[in-house]
Amino acid sequence: MTSSSSVTPPNLYPQCDELVEQGASVGETHAAVVKKCKYTIAMPSDPKAALSVVFDKDGVLNQICEGKGYIDMSIVDADTSSKISEDEKFVQN
Repeated sequence: MTSSSSVTPPNLYPQCDELVEQGASVGETHAAVVKKCKYTIAMPSDPKAALSVVFDKDGVLNQICEGKGYIDMSIVDADTSSKISEDEKFVQN
């Protein structure tokens, strides 16, 4: 956390406290992180987690809109990746 960029993790992971000690702000949910940030980078651990981050009640889709970017850095199967990227909120016209 020594760069000039700010970091806002969701308050859902054990590492969050350590990041806050180093200057990060916190989003209470994935949706809250998207609301606070222009770009959101997620690194879900598996297909179930990748889908959850996006589609759950307080997921990314609740706040993603024009002017916001979502970058999924997970290593998941093609079907999971396609399901996320094909959602109408992510499709650019």
